[in-house]
Amino acid sequence: GVLRALAAELLSSDEGRATLAAQMLATTRAPAAIGALRAALMHPSAAVRTVAIETLGEQGAAGAADAIADRLRAEPDVLVKHAAARALRSLAAVGSASARVVAALRARKDDEDARVAAAVRVALAFAEDHASASRGTALLPLLGEGDALAEEVLTALPPAAAHDAEVHAALRACLDVDRPLPIRRAAMRAIARLRVTPLLADVVAL
Repeated sequence: GVLRALAAELLSSDEGRATLAAQMLATTRAPAAIGALRAALMHPSAAVRTVAIETLGEQGAAGAADAIADRLRAEPDVLVKHAAARALRSLAAVGSASARVVAALRARKDDEDARVAAAVRVALAFAEDHASASRGTALLPLLGEGDALAEEVLTALPPAAAHDAEVHAALRACLDVDRPLPIRRAAMRAIARLRVTPLLADVVAL
C-alpha cells in the first residue's frame, strides 16, 4: 500500500526522496507511519532526521517524546539537536514529560551551541514545571541569562502568558531601547502573537 511505499522511501539513501516521504507521512497518524518516522531518526541524513523529529513532535504520538529524547542525547548535528529540543518543548507544553525526556534535556542543557542550549533550557522548564511554564512565569527568570536564551523564551511564551501581569512587565522590559535589537524584535513578535493588547501602545511608541 501507500504507507508501505512511503516507509520504504523514508529509508532511501536519496535525501530528497526520504525527506519528501517524511513530509507525506505527516498527514497520517497510522501506527505504520509513526514506526517509519521513528526509524528515520537514525537516517544518515541530518535533513531527514530533522523532518522526522518535527513530524513526530507535531503528531504527539505515544512514545514520540522518548524517541526524540534518545535522538537528542546521541545527536551530533546542531540543527537536528535544535529541532529535537523544540519538539520536546512542544510535547512537554501539552502533557507531562517522562523521566527519560527530563534526563535527556538535562544532559544537553550546557550544549556547546548557544541556540541548542537555549532551546533545551526552555524545554526543560516545561518538562520540570509544566503548570508554571504553561502560564509563562517559569520562563521569566531565563530572560536574564543571555540573549540566545531570552530570544528562545520570547518565542516559547504560551497563550496563557498573555493574561499574566508578570509576563507583561517582562515583555515591556524587553522593549527597552537599551536591549539588543533582536530581543526587542522578539518581544514585539511575542506581543503580536499573544495579542497582549495592553502593550500594543508600547510597541507603537517604538
